[in-house]
Amino acid sequence: MRIALLGPCAKNRADLRQAAAFVLETANADRAVYLGGDEALDEMVDEWAAEIVHGDAGPAGVWDRTLELLKPEVGAAEIRETLAREQAMEPLRRLEQLPRGTGRSLELFGSRVAILVDDRERLDEDDLATAEIVVYGKSPEARVRRIGARWFLSPGAMGGDFGVLLLEETDRDLRATFHDPTGKLRGSETLTKAQGAKVRVKGGRDGDGESPP
Repeated sequence: MRIALLGPCAKNRADLRQAAAFVLETANADRAVYLGGDEALDEMVDEWAAEIVHGDAGPAGVWDRTLELLKPEVGAAEIRETLAREQAMEPLRRLEQLPRGTGRSLELFGSRVAILVDDRERLDEDDLATAEIVVYGKSPEARVRRIGARWFLSPGAMGGDFGVLLLEETDRDLRATFHDPTGKLRGSETLTKAQGAKVRVKGGRDGDGESPP
């Protein structure tokens, strides 16, 4: 499995869209999760989908276009073109937002539990008790740091040299790669699994962390 984590974009939806295009079309991520606590992803996806279908991408628009295709004067070429545009929206379904309210979700990478959160200040000891990997959105720069048995990572805020983190399962470990919105590789780390008992992190503080190499 390859999952993309997209950092907060503030109001810069152009960078977010560029990053989304990279993870969907070039990196071919199975899923992409936006770690910002705002509405930027939904707004960007709505705009992108509307461009693809040349109109309303919501249920009402789909219904209207379907009715148009039923008219006797509509030819086969127009039908194929319309259906191709509708199909072109499918990759956008791989773009996800963290759950509203909680701002966090749990993911499984084999036997390893990862928690995704918009702001690490939301986390408490109960959250950390089950997680070996913590990925958080609120950070000005990309971060990767190991504390005891846990890895703490952030893609960093969208824009400049940061904003995209790809996590991919290898034969034994997880591979993290850091990219800017254009897809340029900025650093990488192998998230090796600690041997032995887990180490609890009191309060979930990991300091400032370190930028990826």
